[in-house]
Amino acid sequence: MSEYVDLVIEWTGSDGEIRWEDWWVQSHGRQRRSLPEIDDLLGFIDYDLGDRGFPRLVRVDGCVTVPKVPADAVDEVTGIVEYHGFRVVSAG
Repeated sequence: MSEYVDLVIEWTGSDGEIRWEDWWVQSHGRQRRSLPEIDDLLGFIDYDLGDRGFPRLVRVDGCVTVPKVPADAVDEVTGIVEYHGFRVVSAG
């Protein structure tokens, strides 16, 4: 396995997991104001990747890729992707 891997991801049709913040629940209860769109979900992934020091998403010709993921971090990045309702479809 090379030192870095590009992970191609796709949406599974799920909004992923919801981790309700206490401040939100206190003000609004456990409900959303609106359903997230695909760009919102990708934005959540992008934020979490950047927050953990991983490369940001790249979109080219309809494909979404997490580029240059360190080989020893593939499982962690896959977990972030899956948490938000996506899956890794290829790694190379």
